[in-house]
Parts: sequence; C-alpha cells; structure tokens
Amino acid sequence: MKSPYLLSAVAILLAACGNEAPPPTTGNAGNGGSATGGGSGSGSGPAGNGGGAAGVSGLAGASGGSGGGAAGSGAAGTGAAGTGAAGTGVAGSGAAGSGAAGTGGSASGTAGAAGGAAGRGGAGGATGGTGGGGAAGRGGASGGAAGGTGGGATGASIAGTFDGFLFLAPCNGGASSGYDCANSGCQGGTVTKMSTFQVGGTPGTVYNMTFHARGVVEGYRYSGGTRDSGTTLQMQTTAGNDLFHRGGMQQATGASGSDYNTMQLDVTPAVTGEPNRYFFNSIPVPPADASATHLTFIIDFTKTIKITGGGTLTFASFDSNCRLVMNCETSSTNMCMRHWSVPGVASAMPAPPATFMQPYSNGSGQWGQWMHIDVTDVVPVP
Repeated sequence: MKSPYLLSAVAILLAACGNEAPPPTTGNAGNGGSATGGGSGSGSGPAGNGGGAAGVSGLAGASGGSGGGAAGSGAAGTGAAGTGAAGTGVAGSGAAGSGAAGTGGSASGTAGAAGGAAGRGGAGGATGGTGGGGAAGRGGASGGAAGGTGGGATGASIAGTFDGFLFLAPCNGGASSGYDCANSGCQGGTVTKMSTFQVGGTPGTVYNMTFHARGVVEGYRYSGGTRDSGTTLQMQTTAGNDLFHRGGMQQATGASGSDYNTMQLDVTPAVTGEPNRYFFNSIPVPPADASATHLTFIIDFTKTIKITGGGTLTFASFDSNCRLVMNCETSSTNMCMRHWSVPGVASAMPAPPATFMQPYSNGSGQWGQWMHIDVTDVVPVP
C-alpha cells in the first residue's frame, strides 16, 4: 500500500504542472485567427488594421476562446509591435476576446495597434506628372511642363493676312489710249487704294519679316531713301526686277513723273532706326524717260524688313491722275499686243486664288497691274 502522503504530493505536483504558463513568444504579423477555448482571448484576434498584430502577450491562459474565459496566468508577452508592410494587412475578422489580458499584455497590445495603423496608410500614390503644354497655334511653340500659352501665332503666321496679299489694279473698262487705261475706283480724278493688316506675335517685340514679292507694275521715281538696286535700270525681262526702295517719299505734286502710281508699305508702330516706309516699284529715272515711259515691268525679289508685334502693316497705292499703264510687255507702235506673265507665282505659299489668271485682265481687253506677297518667315530680332 502506497503512502497517502506520497500520493498527495504527486497530485499537487501534477496540478502545478497543468497550470504552468507556456513561455512567451513573439507575435506573428497580421495572421491572427480566432483563438478557441476558454481563457483570456486578448491576443487571439489579429490586429485589424493591416499591420502586424501586437506581439502575443504570452499565451493568455490555456487556449482562451473569444468568450469570457478567465484571465490566464501567463507572464506578460515579450513580442514586439507588429511591423506589417504598409497597406497590405487584411483586417482581422475576429473580435478581440473579452477576457482580461494576461499580465503585461495590454501594453504590448497597444504597441501592436499603433503598428497596425501605420500599415493601414499604404504607400502614397505617385505624384501625377505635370500636364503637357497646349499645342501652338500655326507653327506655335510647345507648352512647357507647366503648360504653354498655346494658340499664339508663330513663324509666317505672325504676318497675318499680309501673307498671301494680292493687290489688283484693274482698268475700269472704259476708253483706253495706246498703253494706258482709266484706273478703277476714281473720285475727283484721283484714287488711293489701301489695305491694312494686323501683325500678330508678342506686342512690342521687333521681328524680321522675310517676304517674296512678284507682280507686274509701272515704275515710279521716289524722292530720298535708298533703292536696293542703286542706279541699275529696270529691265523688260521675265527674269524680273528688284524695284524695292527703303525710306523716302513720293514726288511733289507737279514734279516730273508725280502722276505715276505709287506702291508703298508702312510699318506701325515705327521700329527705331528703320525707314518704316517701303516702296515696291522704284526706278532710278523719271517715268517719262525712254527706258520707262508707258511701260510695265515684272518684279520678283525677296526682302527682309523689321516689323512690330501687335502693330499693323498698311499697303497703299496713290494715283494722282486716274490713269494706269497697262501690261503691254514689249509692244510697240502704241498697240498693247503682248502681256507679261510672271513665272513661279503658282508655287507661292499661299498661292493666289484660283480665280486669278495670267496675264491679268478685266475681261474687256484691258490688262491691269498686280502684285502678290508670299511671307516666308517671321522671327524675333536677336
């Protein structure tokens, strides 16, 4: 027979072993399921905020369920706060157990909650790229990263409708004599034909405008200024003439040749240091000279002048006696039998309208004058 004292000691020893708390462990991040059974469940649910759960505060008692089991007697857990990656933790579905936390467990649980909150934030979205700038208008410059102004005129478009301008000086269909005809639009024996063009670009900016002029015109000897071809005589040739003139003015009324027709361009506002007035039909001799009298000439030249952004260009033709020299090429004996046609006009950009035909005529057997402008470039002065 065994001693009753010995049996009691064994029973006490077994009971003590059955109540011993397991050693503390480090909590797993974000993987908690619901613990089952009695005992404290404070460590059973995962942190529901996407981060790692707080380190398990020691296993609270033996397998505590989510119910109200008694607080376990285990020592406080030593697990560090969870460090779940930002935004990747799935919220735990198990509610925290209602049992009292094991000793020290609430402190580590709080730390875990903080870690969960951090995980919830997730990485910030990538900063959106700045919108691209708007496209320039014709030729316009591209917008920068912050967006360009877009739509502004660029290149030849700065010249507006001066690019493609077609000046027509038709006979009026009335009586003609030899190489001359009556000009159209006359009032009181004179006529001034004028066209104004708005300049685009940046207001106040000075630009170099390059243009190509072609046409059939009568000559005029201007006073003052500078003729690009100097004293070189005008020629009757399809190769064309450079009759461009910078600065100066028309002849005084009554002076020899003052009754011939002018063709001028004015730049407004004036560009400092520039002539700002230009002529297209300059000859170095009076129009009554044998080399010019009652004759028309082909013009074909390319020039560059300075203009002002936001300003205007004004073309004008003045006729003091309402007479026009007809396009009679090299006809003789006072008979207008042949007529100039200017090569290359159809290749201009833009070209004259399809309704314009060479040699230019009003359809009644009278052949007037004309000039076409093709602006090839407009750039800011360096």
